Amino acid sequence: MRLLFATTLLALSSAASADKQWGFADGSVTFAAKGGEPVTEKFTLKVRAKNQVDLGHTSTLKLSLTAEEGGTAKRPHQAFLVLRETTSGLEAPFPLTIKESGKGSVKLTQKDLPVQLLNSAAPLEAKVVLGSFGASKAIVASVFDINVVRDPSSVNTYEAPLRYGKRPEIHHIFRGDPKNPPKIVSLAFAAAVLAAIPVLFISWLVLGANLNHAGKALSAAPVSHAVFYGSIVAMEGVFFLYYSSWNLFQTLPAIAIVGVVAFLSGNSALGEVQQRLLMTYPPPYSAFRFPSLDETLNHPGFPGAKWDLIPDSQGKASVAKDRSGPIDISWQMHGHGPIKIVLIMGLAASMNAWQRQTCYFGHDHADKYTMLLLDNRGVGSSDKPLARYTTTEMAADVVEVLDQIGWTAPRSCHVVGMSLGGMIAQELACAHPHRVRSLTLLCTTAALESDRPVLETLCDRFHLLRPKGLERIIHDTATRLFPRAWLVAPDEAAGLPSPHTTRRCGPSPSSSSSTPAAAAASTTMLKPNDSGVDLSPLSAGSMAEALEKGLDLDGAGTVRESGAYRRFGSNYQRYQAEEMTKYYPPNVFSRQGLLCQLAAVVGHRKSASQLRDMADAVGRDRILVLHGTEDRMIGANNGEKLIRMIKPAVGLIVDGMGHAPIMERAAWFNELMETRLAAWSQMD
Repeated sequence: MRLLFATTLLALSSAASADKQWGFADGSVTFAAKGGEPVTEKFTLKVRAKNQVDLGHTSTLKLSLTAEEGGTAKRPHQAFLVLRETTSGLEAPFPLTIKESGKGSVKLTQKDLPVQLLNSAAPLEAKVVLGSFGASKAIVASVFDINVVRDPSSVNTYEAPLRYGKRPEIHHIFRGDPKNPPKIVSLAFAAAVLAAIPVLFISWLVLGANLNHAGKALSAAPVSHAVFYGSIVAMEGVFFLYYSSWNLFQTLPAIAIVGVVAFLSGNSALGEVQQRLLMTYPPPYSAFRFPSLDETLNHPGFPGAKWDLIPDSQGKASVAKDRSGPIDISWQMHGHGPIKIVLIMGLAASMNAWQRQTCYFGHDHADKYTMLLLDNRGVGSSDKPLARYTTTEMAADVVEVLDQIGWTAPRSCHVVGMSLGGMIAQELACAHPHRVRSLTLLCTTAALESDRPVLETLCDRFHLLRPKGLERIIHDTATRLFPRAWLVAPDEAAGLPSPHTTRRCGPSPSSSSSTPAAAAASTTMLKPNDSGVDLSPLSAGSMAEALEKGLDLDGAGTVRESGAYRRFGSNYQRYQAEEMTKYYPPNVFSRQGLLCQLAAVVGHRKSASQLRDMADAVGRDRILVLHGTEDRMIGANNGEKLIRMIKPAVGLIVDGMGHAPIMERAAWFNELMETRLAAWSQMD
C-alpha cells in the first residue's frame, strides 16, 4: 500500500539546497453531500482551514489550488493530496490534475480511500505536497483535517497484513540414485546392443556385399572410411556406458560429438563409394573420367570458355529505389532486329549461361532479333545486397530495366525464363501481361514440389548446400542439371563462334589467358605431331583424347587459326570450365547472393487461379512450357503441373532431357525458339 509517501518525497527533495521554494495560492476545499449545498473552506501555505471537513458516504470532496514556484504560477512535476492517519502514520497519496497555468484540483469520495483509513477513529490529516526537478525546494503543508463519517449500515473489514517472520524450516527429501536392474536384464540389454553389429554385417552380406572392395575403399579414402566405421562402434559404446554407468548429462554430449563425426565421415565415405559406382556404368560411360580442376584450368580452351560476344549496348540500371534500393542491375543488348527477346536466367547463374542463344540469335541473326540479357540481383555484375529476395521483387527489377532502355510498347517483348528465371517470368507476366508478346517457361514451377520422399528430399537439399570444395560443387551440380549420357559425350557447344565469321565476336583470349596456368599451357600448345596422341583412324577414342589434351582440329588435321575457340574433351569439361569462370576474376558468384536467391525460389507461390488469369491476359497461344524427364533440380512433376494449370498452346515434357536444354540441346532449342518466335511475331 501507499505508505509514508509524503515523508519519503520530502526527504528526497530536502537534499538539494534552493533559493526558491514551491508554494500555492487560492487554496480551497469544497465538500457537499449528495443533493446538499456545498461548503467551502479556505487555506493557505501557512494557515490551515478553520473548520474540520466531514466526508460522508455520499459526500464528494474537491481540493483546488494554484501551484507557484518562487511566487510565480507554474506547473510542478509532482503534486499530491496526502491523507494521513495520525495514530498509525499510514498515508495514502492522491495526485492532483495540474494545468500549465499551475491551477490544479483533485476529487475524493469514500470509495477512493483505503479501508484502513475508512476505519480510522481519529480525523485524517490532509497535506499538500508540491515538488519538481531543479533547485527549488519542495513543500509538504498540512492544510485541513477530514472526519470520515461512516455509513452505519455498512461494515468495512480487512485482513491484517501478513507479517514475515520466522517460519518452520523446510526439509527437502531427495530420492537416492536409481539402482541398476538385475544382472540378467543388463546382460540382455548388452547382448541386444552388441547383436546390432553382426546383424548389420549379415544384412550387408545378404544384400550383396563385395569384400574385395574393402581394400579399394580404404586405399581411396582411408580416413573417412575408418572414422565412419569407428564412429558406429563408438556410438554403440556410448549407449552401453549410458546403461551401465553414465548419467544423461554425460551421455548427450558424447552422442552429439560421435553423431557429427559419423555424419561427416559417412558422407565423405559414401561420396567415394558413389564415385566408384559411377565407374561401373557400361561403355562408353565406364571409360569416362571426370577431369580435375587443374586439368581444365590448364586446358588451352579454358580462356575461351566464356565467348567474347561483344554487345551492341550495355549498362547498369538503377532499380528498386523505392523498394529498399537502389540496386544496380547489369544488362547487355545483342542484335538490332525487330523481334525483342528478354532472357531471364536461373539460380546463381549469370547472363553468360545464355551464350549459345546469344551467339545464335543476337550475332548470327542479329538483323532479325534483339536480345536483352541481364544479371539478376545477387549474381554476376549486378549488386548483391543482403536482403529478402522474392520473385515479385526480382520481376519488378526486370520491368524497371525494360522501362529504362525504352522497351515499353504493348506486346513488344518475348519473355524467356529458365528455372528461377521462369518463376520471375511468371511474376512479370502476372503483373504486366499487356507488355508480353510471348512467354516461354523452361524447367520451372509454380511452387517447388518434390516427387521423392520427404527424408530423401531433405537430405538432397542439405547435400546441395553443405560446404564442399569447388571441384565437388561443380561435379554435383552438373550431375543434377544434365543426364550422364550428355556429360560424358564429346563437347558439342552447338557450334563454336568464330572471330572471323561471327558478327561482333572477339578472339579467344588464349594468348593473354586469365590465369597463369592457362597462359603457360597456351604457350606450349600441342601440335598434331608432338602430342603423343595416335590420330590415325584405327585408334579408338583418339579424337576424344586429342580434345581432352587441347587439340582443336579442323577437317585437315591441323590446328585452327589463331584466336579460334577450342573444344573441350567432353560436355562436362566445357560446363566445368564455364562454371569455373564464375569463381575466377572477375568474380560473378556470391554465396550470399546464392542463399538470397534460394530464398526467392523457396518462397515462390503462384496459384492455379493466378496462372489461369495470367494465361487469359497473355493468351495461351503465346505461351510455351518446356520440361525434361531427367530434371533432377526441379522434378518433371512440376512441369506437368504447370502445364495443367496454364494449359498453354505448346506444353512439352521431353523424355531424357535434363534441367538446362539451352546447353544440353542447344541446337534443337534454338530451332524450336526460332520457329515459335516466327509464329508469335505474326500474331496481332
